[in-house]
Amino acid sequence: MSSPVTLNVDDDGVARVHLDDAEHRNALSKATSDALAHVIDDALARDAGAIVLTAAPPGRDRELVRVTKRTLLESAALTDADAAADAGLPVQQWSMDRPGFADGIRALQARIARARDERGEP
Repeated sequence: MSSPVTLNVDDDGVARVHLDDAEHRNALSKATSDALAHVIDDALARDAGAIVLTAAPPGRDRELVRVTKRTLLESAALTDADAAADAGLPVQQWSMDRPGFADGIRALQARIARARDERGEP
């Protein structure tokens, strides 16, 4: 398996460390942390003057993330349940109609089933 962490050092000495592990939502496991440490050491050995850490979205639709954040910000001050429902329900329906929603639910169900199997749960 290839590493979810890559390094690119440009001619100006700027190192770009990129994390792309959508399957694990870019979580910092021991292996990923070790890979990050390795590429940072490599960047320093290559005399990088700056290191920029970037990450791929963790398997999420960018438009969905943008709309979700906007909705959360807009609804944060709402104190009326009906107003909150009016603000949130159309966006929830929109998100469920997005491409990949059903696939995402199936993938989540599979992860939960695997975790239960590993723990010996029914």
